Amino acid sequence: LGSEYLRDDPADFYLPARREMLLAAANVPDKFGKEYWYWTSTPHDTDCAWAVDFEDGDAVYASRDDERHFRPFRRFVY
Repeated sequence: LGSEYLRDDPADFYLPARREMLLAAANVPDKFGKEYWYWTSTPHDTDCAWAVDFEDGDAVYASRDDERHFRPFRRFVY
């Protein structure tokens, strides 16, 4: 689970917003698995959140119960 992610100082990490994840897909796609969808912290409604596909850069909303990957960010400078 994402809430159990520990590495270095876990207080530094956060789940990026949809815009940040789309910027990562556009600028550093090689740092992510292309076959995966990655969760963002951006909600769509009470039951769904946005996810980004690193193969083609699409963003869709999906049920929070769906299994997706996540990539915690430390900081994002743009």
